[in-house]
Amino acid sequence: MKCYYHPQKDAISQCSDCGKGLCEECATKWKPPTCDDCMKNYVNNEMSSVNGELMIYIGLAIAGIIFGCIVGSTHSRNFSEVIFLSFGYAFCFPVYFAGWKWLNKITDYFIFFGGIKFWVIYIFIKLLCSAFVGLVALPYRLFTIFKRKKELNSLIENLK
Repeated sequence: MKCYYHPQKDAISQCSDCGKGLCEECATKWKPPTCDDCMKNYVNNEMSSVNGELMIYIGLAIAGIIFGCIVGSTHSRNFSEVIFLSFGYAFCFPVYFAGWKWLNKITDYFIFFGGIKFWVIYIFIKLLCSAFVGLVALPYRLFTIFKRKKELNSLIENLK
């Protein structure tokens, strides 16, 4: 078998995803051996996933601003209070989401039963805890998102 990218060279390995033949130069480029086409697909899918999560946080912040404007304008005529409330909700919505998402990693695996009272209490406690956990989880998650985006951008540069 010959290398898919260098037909003059013998293949020593295959792409771990599609099975294309890879020469020594191509086989050692990525771990595990992966062809450039499959690596581009992986990087693009990963970038879409990372951007999607970032868009969720941005969307929640925008929803918080809108919600704050609606609530603030019905309860106050003072423009500065409406702005303050809007940005408060813009911060709170993503914090709750990040906290809830992190708590799902812990709680959803061992809670399968319970009546309606149990679930109401469970959701109330989880919402309360989400606020506190989210204060740490949101900055950490945003840090990891931007770090991963930087790594993926460097991989994209290496693929060109």
